[in-house]
Amino acid sequence: MLVSNERIRIISGGTKAVVTQVSLADLLCCQPMQKIQSNNVTLHYIELISRFDSSAAVNLDGLAELLRRPKVRCDNEEVAKRVSYKWSAILNWYKYFSFFSLRLNKDLNILPFINLFSS
Repeated sequence: MLVSNERIRIISGGTKAVVTQVSLADLLCCQPMQKIQSNNVTLHYIELISRFDSSAAVNLDGLAELLRRPKVRCDNEEVAKRVSYKWSAILNWYKYFSFFSLRLNKDLNILPFINLFSS
């Protein structure tokens, strides 16, 4: 897993290739989940719930927006819960910081101040 200030990338352990990536702006939540196979073996995953594309998300007449739900397999339940918790914290930080920075720029209205000194 590779986390930047814009997206989360899931990297394969064997090939080191990017398996999936999700924009933090599109990521809604992540949660641990499990599937029980027919042979009673429990597999543990993290489900990343995100919009397909924040710029293309349209909600007409109350229709639910399209969501992606990629799943990342984990070694065990503890890892799935711990990583899911950390991703949720990163997501909350990102949403808070994005809201705060937009609000700050709006409240300060920096452009007129910059234009004052540009001439």
